[in-house]
Amino acid sequence: MKPSFNVIILFFLSLTVSFAEPNVAIPALTLDQAINKLTKGTQSKVLKAKTKLISEKPIHSIRILTEKGRLKRVDIDATTGRLVDQSMEK
Repeated sequence: MKPSFNVIILFFLSLTVSFAEPNVAIPALTLDQAINKLTKGTQSKVLKAKTKLISEKPIHSIRILTEKGRLKRVDIDATTGRLVDQSMEK
């Protein structure tokens, strides 16, 4: 490779690193994994699912219709896979 080409590549690599969000946790559990974990072995239907940031932590918010016909919202911490206390949002 030519030296000038190496400089161009390094420049673009530095741009991608500099635009990364500081202090934002990287999810260890994807939204699809969280949905599968929540609904595995049940007849529950996912109505809505999204990932949002609460206090700079990625939280998977999943709304389901249970087997008994009840609506339920479950929040899962994307970094740990644990259920989130609903009172954290307020």
